[in-house]
Amino acid sequence: MTVAESFEPRWWPGNTVLFKHTFRNVRAPFYVRLRGTDGKRHTPAGIEPIADIIGNSDPFQDLWCYTNPIFIDV
Repeated sequence: MTVAESFEPRWWPGNTVLFKHTFRNVRAPFYVRLRGTDGKRHTPAGIEPIADIIGNSDPFQDLWCYTNPIFIDV
């Protein structure tokens, strides 16, 4: 698995954020999955989420979302 690009949008309530990425030199089918976070809790100097502490987890302190795979056929 490879992170192709990471975005930090400028967002404020009431506006829409659009992400664009161009894959170059594609020679075989592949799939992508998109992952999003509110950026509040992640590993130091990384982009991976920190595991919740059992008995002390608040789902609204660190929001993450994931898409199903999006398959691209060439």
